[in-house]
Order: sequence, then structure tokens, then C-alpha cells
Amino acid sequence: MNCVIIFLQYLAYTPSSLSKFIGLCNYIKSSLLICEIHHNLESNIDEQICKECENMLLKGPGSVY
Repeated sequence: MNCVIIFLQYLAYTPSSLSKFIGLCNYIKSSLLICEIHHNLESNIDEQICKECENMLLKGPGSVY
């Protein structure tokens, strides 16, 4: 999470830097690294809810759930 904050602090908001940031966010989501981050922030997550969220993340935007 700190890498995202550092990334934002040192980049100018240009189309190129925003594209890289969006790419980073998409990587964090598609690799399910976001789940590890979430577990570090909230360790008592219900595993069933976790699996539902994981399925949603893997399907991507615009999917019917």
C-alpha cells in the first residue's frame, strides 16, 4: 500500500503517469494482491465473503454477477 502512496507523491498527473497508475491498480486487483492487502487491514474477514469478492475481482468490470 505504501508503494502506491509513494508512486502518487512523485508523479505528475499526466496521461502517461495516470495510465501507469491505472495499470498498477489493475495488476493489484487481477493478481489478487488486493486480497492480501485487505487481510492485513482486516484480519477477521469471513472466508465466504472473501471467495465472493475474489470471484467478482476475477470476472472484471461490466460482468453480470
